[in-house]
Amino acid sequence: MNQHVAFNPAWTSLVPQRQIELEADMAGLGAERFRHKLERDNGNGRGAANGGGRFLVRKAIGPLAEGVTKTVDEGLAGRPGRPAVAVKLLRDMDPDAVAYIAARTILNILIGEARTPLYRLALRVADAVEQEARFEAFAKADSEEYRKVKRWLTTKGSTAEHQKLVLTFVMNKNSIPWDGWAKSDCTHLGIKLVELFREYTGLIEIGQVSEQYQVWLTDKTAEWLDSSAERGAAMSVAFMPTIVPPKDWSSLTEGGYHTDALQTSLVKAGHGGWRSSTEHLMKADLTKVYAGINAIQRTPWQINRAVLAVVEALVEVKSEVAGLVIDDNLVPPPKPAGIDDDPEALKTWKREAFEVHTRNATKHRSKRGIQRTLINLASRFRDEPAIYFPHSLDFRGRAYAIPAYLQPQGSKLSKGLLRFAEGKPLGPDGARWLAIHGANCFGVDKVAFEERVRWVGENRERIVATANDPLGYFWWTEADSPWCFLAFCFEWASMLANPKAFRSHLPVALDGSCNGLQHFSAMLLDPIGGAAVNLLPSLKPSDVYRDVAELTMKKLKVLASPGGAGEPEQRWAHEWLHFGIDRKVTKGPVMALPYGITKQSAAEHVREAVSDRLKATGQKLNLSSDDWSPATWFLTKVIWSAMSETVVAAMVAMNWLQDVARVASNQGVSVQWETPSGFIAKQDYRKQKQGRVETKLLGKVLKFTDWTDTDQPDTRRHGSSISANYVHSMDAAAMILTAQRLANRGVTSFAMIHDSYGTHACDTSVLAKVLREVFIEMYQPDQLRRLRGDFVNRMTGLKKQLEPSPERGDLDLSRVIDADFFFA
Repeated sequence: MNQHVAFNPAWTSLVPQRQIELEADMAGLGAERFRHKLERDNGNGRGAANGGGRFLVRKAIGPLAEGVTKTVDEGLAGRPGRPAVAVKLLRDMDPDAVAYIAARTILNILIGEARTPLYRLALRVADAVEQEARFEAFAKADSEEYRKVKRWLTTKGSTAEHQKLVLTFVMNKNSIPWDGWAKSDCTHLGIKLVELFREYTGLIEIGQVSEQYQVWLTDKTAEWLDSSAERGAAMSVAFMPTIVPPKDWSSLTEGGYHTDALQTSLVKAGHGGWRSSTEHLMKADLTKVYAGINAIQRTPWQINRAVLAVVEALVEVKSEVAGLVIDDNLVPPPKPAGIDDDPEALKTWKREAFEVHTRNATKHRSKRGIQRTLINLASRFRDEPAIYFPHSLDFRGRAYAIPAYLQPQGSKLSKGLLRFAEGKPLGPDGARWLAIHGANCFGVDKVAFEERVRWVGENRERIVATANDPLGYFWWTEADSPWCFLAFCFEWASMLANPKAFRSHLPVALDGSCNGLQHFSAMLLDPIGGAAVNLLPSLKPSDVYRDVAELTMKKLKVLASPGGAGEPEQRWAHEWLHFGIDRKVTKGPVMALPYGITKQSAAEHVREAVSDRLKATGQKLNLSSDDWSPATWFLTKVIWSAMSETVVAAMVAMNWLQDVARVASNQGVSVQWETPSGFIAKQDYRKQKQGRVETKLLGKVLKFTDWTDTDQPDTRRHGSSISANYVHSMDAAAMILTAQRLANRGVTSFAMIHDSYGTHACDTSVLAKVLREVFIEMYQPDQLRRLRGDFVNRMTGLKKQLEPSPERGDLDLSRVIDADFFFA
């Protein structure tokens, strides 16, 4: 295919054979991977871990627990014919836990085997139940030690088999007795549980085959599992980029990919609560939404082959620079000679070796799989003159690229591997914007634009050296976004070498400054919050994270002063003052504030940030283990107070929205709203009937839901979710309207990620102007008053129950047009 054809949107109605074959390949690859995983898990005795098997386990728990309870009750009542052995062993155990363990064990074996001897299956079931009973005894005998070991095992992410070994070792070490169950008793118990499973679930059959009792799935169960697997395979698509422009969205079901091999819809299913419905969107005017998302997905991209070459060379030599993951397992430290005579050294070595094994089994394996897939996809599309990314929306209207791994909204590596297919001259101010982008990628983004441009000039030699020898000169790996910065180095060096012929391919990104708070501050025209999040002109960027940190330090000084607080708060305040609260400690809670964060979740952010700094710097805190939790909770409350004074309007708006959602959902009014783009966002959270099973061995909490018993709205969840969903719907509207307006002005390339907007360097000034115009127009009307009016119109009785919308302040929103650091 020639380059001209790849760029021509007219080809959306003339789908080339290569695109048809590519979409068929996507469907086939996804189904093949799904079936391969299913077969592997079934063959390894993990059939109950997959979708169909997991569903059957959940459905079996209730009936089987009922059977276990009835068996024990009747046995204890002394009725004749009841199995005394099974009753004796089960009488003190949780029936739900027994049912879960038995169902999981039975289905794990039978899904992978056509038939299995009853005797062997019974022993496997009884063994699993005995382990549960053993560790229940451990928990009762020494609950503190048990909790400590379980906490440690959970943190390390160990397997069930490893947990079993560790718990057994600790029981023996602490002389906690356990009288093992006799094999005859285990056989008796196991057979009884298999029989109960057959009787109360109807999923299996037991019969005599060749003088031996065997167990197998009923024909109905086997057929259901087969059809479930086929449904899973059909739904498992390995979505990839297209090589022609995606089909324009013209309705909720028409758009994206071109052939019937791939079924996609504009609004992704399964979001927003209990069930996904698009009925509320059927009558909406989505003209602007279609125009915006179509402009985004029509953007032609290319693989940045210079960056890909560096990635492949580094992977080849198993380098871990710039966040790469080596393709082999991490090697545990060798056991030093003579270490068996040094208990402390032996303990340290075992801990380090175990941590390596844990990383290999969990995060490292996942990361290397993702990296391998990403690089393979980039290699596959390396020579395409243009590739495209079909997009869809979530229930709030947020746009997402459909392909996984390789896409403009992906990881830092994914972004670095992509560039615009179309190259454009820099024009009068493109070089300035490109330099600002380069500084931003390195991490020089908290200073004025002129300082960022100057930084690039001062590092000209380093940038050129990087472009000439990225595999020998690793300065670029120090950047905040190393792969995007490497791409910039290639571009900048190319521009310097031949400025007249240079064509820029890089997306230059402008990022919102704590965008959720920007939306709330604009909603209520809050001058204090607006200044903190760069809605007003300033000589240098405001930093709300730093502002909150500085106010927190002032509050701590007061609390640490004589009479400022009681004991131990005064001592904690002094310790936190000595530690020093900076923007890294406050960033997590402040960033999450617009999305309905609670003090409890804010405390998690604070603990994590403090722990990270202690590890990175070697600083020490003079806090005992007993002090750690209450001291960090104390610090969280101080930070919360500082946030409340810095972004007052955001707190007011969040609380009001939560009240509205609770009242409306409680009165049966659907919690939905129209955004400025015309999109209708809708929450649909329903009360769920849930069971809960926790086992001592597996440490699992299994929640299973009856989706048919669901008519009541979940008022609590509506309230807790509305703040995040509402502000996300508003940032989605801003992005869609910006793309739509830019497309009308002739801009053809977009790199849009929620609160980060990108285009060619030469078009960045137009982007900066238009995104500000859209934002100002969105918040000239009082959006919260409009929201309240919509709820009242849909149910008149709400008028008296809903509080008036919050009063707006006196922020002059028109000044956003001159606020350089609003998006920067």
